[in-house]
Amino acid sequence: MSDELVDAAKVALRSGSGFERLEDGVGRSVPRTWAALFSHSDETFASYERFLVTSERLGVSADPAVVKAYLRELDVLEAAAPTVKGLSGAQRQELIDELQRFRRGTASTPASTSSATAVTKPKAGTVAYSAARSGTAARISRVASDRLRAAAADRSTAAATRAADAVDMMTSVIGPSHTEGWDAAFNSLAENLQRIKEVEERYVAAKAAVASGHGPIAAAQEELTKALEQRQGLHSKLKGFLGEAYTSRCQEFLDLREAFEDLARHRVEALNARARAVRSDVQWEVVPIRGDIKIDDLESWDEAVLIVEKLRPGMTGLPRAQVVMTAQYKVEKRVSALNQITRDRPRELGDVTQAARLSFTDTSGARRAYQLLPSTPATQPKRFFFNASGEERLLGRRRFQAGEIEAQQAKLKASIDQFNAVADELLASALAAAQ
Repeated sequence: MSDELVDAAKVALRSGSGFERLEDGVGRSVPRTWAALFSHSDETFASYERFLVTSERLGVSADPAVVKAYLRELDVLEAAAPTVKGLSGAQRQELIDELQRFRRGTASTPASTSSATAVTKPKAGTVAYSAARSGTAARISRVASDRLRAAAADRSTAAATRAADAVDMMTSVIGPSHTEGWDAAFNSLAENLQRIKEVEERYVAAKAAVASGHGPIAAAQEELTKALEQRQGLHSKLKGFLGEAYTSRCQEFLDLREAFEDLARHRVEALNARARAVRSDVQWEVVPIRGDIKIDDLESWDEAVLIVEKLRPGMTGLPRAQVVMTAQYKVEKRVSALNQITRDRPRELGDVTQAARLSFTDTSGARRAYQLLPSTPATQPKRFFFNASGEERLLGRRRFQAGEIEAQQAKLKASIDQFNAVADELLASALAAAQ
């Protein structure tokens, strides 16, 4: 039996749950500002209900009568917003700004973008599997396979056993190291190999200088600190690739994503049925996206499930998109996911003059772009963030709990130490392959 088949058999025997647990949500399921608007008066509550109905109609028809009804309800809500009680001045202004964004959402496209067809047209020569291994990446992959196999078999000491358990944990979910789940890590190592060599050489030299005791001690310590920071930066980037590969392949996450795709399909069926009923040519579809996701050209979620407007003949400007679910992966001791979600939220809304522009690379390798629609409390996306188990600090929790959105944390079964151990092996593999 080949080594690869032996690896596959071992993984099948050792495979297990990828999650440790799913935590309670952090933050609010209904934004405080909208809750205050609901309770302001019977009139605003009734107007908001009508607003939800007309906003759904806008998803299937831009008939002037529908737009007029939609704007009429926004007029009522905007008139009430400045006098809503129980909000700070900043929160009240945020509510007013968000209502203005919904008004702007009746426009067909952001002014700064070209037509949808030009933006989404696939580039010549792109392929779905763009991370094919070749050259340096292939050499690193071969060395890494040997090192990981040896590490998994070595249980001669307590430290070796911990490293073996780490390899087992990673491969039980990502798959053996010859499978595509590792490609992003190997390609990154190959692309940055010269940088990795320089950083490692600097670190080794700085460590030796401190150990020797010769020369100015303070200067040697400072150099070692800087070299270690550079090394940790490379290490963190590699752990990011491992975290993405691990989380996106956990059966629990696959089940979660499938559930939200089902929810999105249910919404799409309703939207498209309404469109057929009014003889509209607007059609929607469900699109799960992963990797290289940007809002206004800035990095955003790691994965998401979207409801997007299909391209149709004669369409000008960008098609629209609604967010159903987002996911972020963080393999770090001081988990910054809540801070990132807090930063993402204003960018998702756009500003009061222009809608946010969402872009991503699809499975064909083409770049696609959409006008991101602001969500109502009835269509709030579910936000997940995933981090390794072990000692960690969730940054920004207090601020997030006082904010306007909710997110749910999932702890992975793999620990930070296990991600570190495997990342160490991969860096060592890259350096060995460079010899």
